[in-house]
Amino acid sequence: MWLSDGWNAWDEELFWDDGLLARSRLEIRTQAGELVWRRVIRNSYTPVFDWYGRRDGGALLPPGGYVVQVVVSDPAGNRSRDRQDVWVSHEQLAEEIWSATVAAARAGRYSPEFGGCNGCGESAGPVPSERFPDGLSFRPATESWQWGTAGYFGMDVPFAESPADTYRVTATGGPTVPGSPDQGRLDGIDVGPGDATVTAQWRSVSLTGDPFLPAMDLPVTWTFITSPENSYDVATFTVEYRRYVPAG
Repeated sequence: MWLSDGWNAWDEELFWDDGLLARSRLEIRTQAGELVWRRVIRNSYTPVFDWYGRRDGGALLPPGGYVVQVVVSDPAGNRSRDRQDVWVSHEQLAEEIWSATVAAARAGRYSPEFGGCNGCGESAGPVPSERFPDGLSFRPATESWQWGTAGYFGMDVPFAESPADTYRVTATGGPTVPGSPDQGRLDGIDVGPGDATVTAQWRSVSLTGDPFLPAMDLPVTWTFITSPENSYDVATFTVEYRRYVPAG
């Protein structure tokens, strides 16, 4: 993927002038310089290229090192080049699951790209939990214009991400007042009523949009929310990350 300087989701959606969009060309070459694959994308603010280790005609390439080069040209004739080495392998892949558990208050955060809609995305934030050490409490919003209470969380992983990767998140917690029927929601799935441990569905890693771009540091993201009539505390979040590695 090639990313324009100054990229942000709000400008991309509403303000980018289609007449100023660039032309992007991606080439795959052998270490000796032979061209094996080429694609051109026009009029895209964030062009994405998919390549699967094959020649332009579809034949599998032999294992070894290759060079990826992207050339981006704008209507004024300015041109930028980026280069990256990649490796093609014929090794069998096997599924591997990496996992990590963090106290809710120590989980990474991000600010979602709402753009601007006169307050339609406004919510209250969680506060420290009195039930769980290093936990978070999602208590009712105090302002009438807030639609509820929400936390936006993210996590990095200690290896290179791939578009084929998937992940799921588990939340463990309970009502702010033990024994009450209050509940929360983890990525759209009810947590509770009462104390509960709930796991969301597997989700694909998104590497071509906010919040992964432009910081490129949050491949795993999730949301925990409560509606105005509920108050729920989260003790921990657990992330399971599924990727594919050489079987050996």
